[in-house]
Amino acid sequence: MNARRALLVMFVLVGVLSSATPSQAQNKAACDLIPLADISAAFGQEMFLRPRRGVGPEFCNYMNVGPFDRPKPGQPSVSLNISFLHAAASDPDAVVDAARLLKQQRQIDTTTVTGIGDAAFWFGNDMSGELHVFRGGTDTLTLSGQLPLDKMKALAIKAFSGSGPTGFAYGGKPATFDVAYVDTSVVGGSSFSQAVYIAQSEFLKQVKEVSLNITAESPLKSISPADQRSLATKALAARGITVRAGAPVVAQATLDQHDSIGTKTTTYRSGNQTVEKFYIHNIFVSLDFYTRAVVMRGGQAHIVTAAPARAFSAMQYVEDSEIRKTLFGDETISDMKDLVLYLLDQDLEQIAHNHAVDGTPWYASAWTAAQKASVDAEFFRLMNSVPSETGGPAGITAPQVETVQAATDDPDEACPEPKSWRQNWTLEIQRKRWPTQTPSPFTVRHAFRCRHVPVFRFAGGYYRLVDDVSLREANAVFVVNGRVFRKPATLVSAHRMLTDQGENLDSAVQLFVPQSVLQFSGLIEGTLNVPAIAPGAVRITAGTASPDNPTARAAKHEPDTWERTWNAPFYTVSQYNPTLARKGRMVLEGIVASVKTEGNTPPWLRIYFKEAPGNVVNLCTPSPDIFGEFGSDYRGLIGRTLKVAGDIDGLCIPNGGIRVVQSNQVYVYGTEPAVP
Repeated sequence: MNARRALLVMFVLVGVLSSATPSQAQNKAACDLIPLADISAAFGQEMFLRPRRGVGPEFCNYMNVGPFDRPKPGQPSVSLNISFLHAAASDPDAVVDAARLLKQQRQIDTTTVTGIGDAAFWFGNDMSGELHVFRGGTDTLTLSGQLPLDKMKALAIKAFSGSGPTGFAYGGKPATFDVAYVDTSVVGGSSFSQAVYIAQSEFLKQVKEVSLNITAESPLKSISPADQRSLATKALAARGITVRAGAPVVAQATLDQHDSIGTKTTTYRSGNQTVEKFYIHNIFVSLDFYTRAVVMRGGQAHIVTAAPARAFSAMQYVEDSEIRKTLFGDETISDMKDLVLYLLDQDLEQIAHNHAVDGTPWYASAWTAAQKASVDAEFFRLMNSVPSETGGPAGITAPQVETVQAATDDPDEACPEPKSWRQNWTLEIQRKRWPTQTPSPFTVRHAFRCRHVPVFRFAGGYYRLVDDVSLREANAVFVVNGRVFRKPATLVSAHRMLTDQGENLDSAVQLFVPQSVLQFSGLIEGTLNVPAIAPGAVRITAGTASPDNPTARAAKHEPDTWERTWNAPFYTVSQYNPTLARKGRMVLEGIVASVKTEGNTPPWLRIYFKEAPGNVVNLCTPSPDIFGEFGSDYRGLIGRTLKVAGDIDGLCIPNGGIRVVQSNQVYVYGTEPAVP
């Protein structure tokens, strides 16, 4: 019986040994990887295995002090920690994820190590450090302690029994976006018919120098023209754009100021009253990049001055009271300069991340070779020697109309919608008797922004009404940096601004918009307020044109300035799965489906996403006031797209999510569609 049992045991052992290979290091515990004698030899002294209290077999610790001994007087303590993890599935991102976590959590930069495993990195000095070795897509060995790199590396080789690389390809790009895509400009064509479409963001990357024009309808009162020019030059320089008189692209900055006065009445027990006035400066800033361009109307080429890229923004500044000015000094001018610089940068940021693409077909793709040659020649003749049109667009057809009213963050402070808005435009276009064309290459875009501005110094605040009306034309063809591009370009634009205390808000809105329609309609037929750009010889530089596929380029995610400050991978909520939690900090973007508050001390706000069925991931915060601008019940968030940065946290029940503890972790998108 004993003999049979011995044979059975031997059979089992033989079966096990025959199936084992050096590649099965993953079956070993961390303490089984490296012989104790080799560890002692590396340290030059006797080392001891320490007890593994409360840790699994994937961790192991050695020290130069026995588990039941105390260090000898004057004896320095040295140790070696071993971690050996085996993943169920291969992960090509394991190396970059581990390096990024060290950077995020410990501010550690790593150095690549070769000659061991399929990939490895190290950080430390000549006396101690930490070595991470990755092999086969699933195995991760980490050694840390008071040893230099060469000795760590020798021990790691022993841990893998001398086995070389498996050939598994780990990702080697720790960046959170495609650097080649972000930094490589689109190359245009060499003629009109070969023009390559670019979005506004791509146009801005092309621009290296500009002429600068400062204009206003209601000029800034507290900032001198020289300082205004200096602020615009500074904002452009921050984007790598220099200002040079005579440059073929003109940056036109419109800086307008609309003043309001708020009052605060204080009643004392004696019955006496004091009235204090507060001066509010509403600032409008638009930035248009103009250049000479050629458009086709009714089969004829026309030379125009148009803006392939533009943006606008508005904000307010409330002056200090006279008492504060007396006590602390008057900082109005300095603060106003900071505000104007901020708004200029906001305009540039809008353009830099505007990837919208126009769907108007490119008619030249259907031309014969003879037609292309004829129009190409006419394009260069017009660009080289013919002045741009200065009056209203010759050959204009009835434009398409876009009416856009951005959503108000706080629904309780929403502005009324302009009544008969599109009808006003339809009637005005009919009155002009412009011929129709389907589809029309012209588009009127009327953007209306109305928001409540709280001012803590007097109750109620006020409402600011701003609109921006522009006429753009599809397939404007122009030259930048010696290459030919096309995109919709703005021919003329105008804006208006008004403030209202709120008592007559509805009537103010209903009068404001129709007046803008009439004003802009007249502007189209008058002399256009665009900078004069003299004709100049066009020189086409050598190069191979990029594929004319703007939709594919726009579909590739490019992080904005906010995302780059986090240096973390970007995922849409629909891409999320729980295995991503171990990647550390990330940026998640999704549409808010619902919000919920729980508890009292403190109350937690939980935000759930439309793209996360079963709430597989969410956003939570113990500081709901971060979202206070979206209304008392936060319902202004519902339907909005937001992105949030952070680590996955189990406190975001039921399945984990990103916990928000500071306002800069969240970015909520506006609702106004981008202009192609």
